[in-house]
Amino acid sequence: MSNYDIFKTQWENIAEKIIGSYDCLCLQINLTKLYNLPIIKQNLSFELEKFNIYGVNTRIKDISKTWLHEHLVNLGLSTLKAHQIGDPNELLFIKTDLNYGGYIEKTIEEHGYSKKALIDSPINNSYGPYSYCIARRDELRAEIWSNESIVIEKFVDNSLDSFFRVYFSGQQVVIVKAHSKALVKKLEGDERDINYLTNLNELISNSGEIPLDRNLLWLIAHFLKCTPVEFGCIDIVYDDQKNYFIVDLNITPFGGKTPPNEEICLYLSLGILEPKLRRN
Repeated sequence: MSNYDIFKTQWENIAEKIIGSYDCLCLQINLTKLYNLPIIKQNLSFELEKFNIYGVNTRIKDISKTWLHEHLVNLGLSTLKAHQIGDPNELLFIKTDLNYGGYIEKTIEEHGYSKKALIDSPINNSYGPYSYCIARRDELRAEIWSNESIVIEKFVDNSLDSFFRVYFSGQQVVIVKAHSKALVKKLEGDERDINYLTNLNELISNSGEIPLDRNLLWLIAHFLKCTPVEFGCIDIVYDDQKNYFIVDLNITPFGGKTPPNEEICLYLSLGILEPKLRRN
C-alpha cells in the first residue's frame, strides 16, 4: 500500500489484512493534517483497540505549526510564535503552516487525489521545504500577518550553530545534538553531532546520566508524556542563554543525509515491536 493509496483507505480495507495476523499497526502518512482521511474519521484508534491491536500514531490528527503553538501553550511551554507588534528590528522566521513547505499537499493531485477532499487548509506556493526566509518585523507587510498559510516565528540561533533532533518510539528516545550553519536546521552528518540513547522513564524521573542541560531533558520528557504521538521526532532550537523551544513535530521523521545508524534504528524499533517498551 503506497503512501498515496492510504489517503482513501477505509478501516475495512486495513482490517482484513491485519486482524488475526498482527498485534500492531504503525500509521505513517506524510501529511500535516490527517483528520479528513477516511480511516481517521472512522476512529481508527478505537477500532484497533477492539481487536487488541496496538495503534502507533493513530491518535494524532494535526501536526501543523499552528496546532503545535497551541499545544505548547496548553502544556505551559514557551513558543516562538511572533506577534505583529514588537521591536521593528527583530529578526523573524517566515514559514508555512504545513510541514516541509507543504510539499506533499502540493503534489497529491498529481496522484489522482483531491486537495479539497483531503486538505481544508490553505497551501502556500511561495515557500518550499528549504525556501523559508528571515526578515525584520518592519519589513513584513500586513497581509503576511493575516495569511493563514503562513506562520511567523521568532528567529533563534546560537554561537555553536547547534540544535537538537529528538527521535522517539514508544519509551525509546534518541537525542541528537546536531550542528548546521543553514537557516533551516537539518541533519547534515556534521562530525560534531552526538547521539544520546535514553528512554522516557529516565527522562521523567531525571535518573539518567546524559550530559545535557536538565532543562532540556525536562522539556523533552514533558512534551512526550503529554502529546498523543508514539513515533516521530521533534526539533528543538536554543539561544546562547539556553532557552529551548520546540519548533517542529514530525511523524514521518527523516534520518539525515548519511546512511541510517543500525544501532539507533534497532533501538527505536523496539519501542514498537516490544510490548513492554510501547507507550502506555
